[in-house]
Amino acid sequence: MTMEPSPNDEVISVLREEMKLLREQNAVLMKKLDVMAEKLAEATALIKVSVKVDEVPAAMSLSIKSEEELDRFKESLTPQIKDFYINKVRKMLESCTLSKCLKSVVNENTINTYNLDGTCGKKRLKSRVGLYSILKEALEQINPIDSADRSIRKAIQNVKNNTTKKNTRNK
Repeated sequence: MTMEPSPNDEVISVLREEMKLLREQNAVLMKKLDVMAEKLAEATALIKVSVKVDEVPAAMSLSIKSEEELDRFKESLTPQIKDFYINKVRKMLESCTLSKCLKSVVNENTINTYNLDGTCGKKRLKSRVGLYSILKEALEQINPIDSADRSIRKAIQNVKNNTTKKNTRNK
């Protein structure tokens, strides 16, 4: 005599299988939720870092007019302020040429006393580590393919040529 399962036993068996399936689906969803929460935390951290960089009060304006201001600029640089200046210069470079950006960062007369390597009786811009590294890093973020040194050298040359043209026209 074989016992046939009662209808209650069949219902319980079906419910157990469904419960097992629901638990598996729940575990999969929980793993996906954990991954999404981790990604959201990363995105939130990135947003907070970018907002903090934009909120850094400038130690001084980016319109350096003299050697003394360049010295103060170098002394005031901290990693956080440096990141702020890099972002500021990068945003300028997105809207104008490097020579115009350079003129808005450093006074033309001050630029004319420098070249990149300090040759021909000029001062060496590379020795102004703070300013040089800000310009270089901003340029590398905008265009990582081109040589930042070559671009800075060309921009200094363009500023000097424009200044010379202005001076000869005004005479």
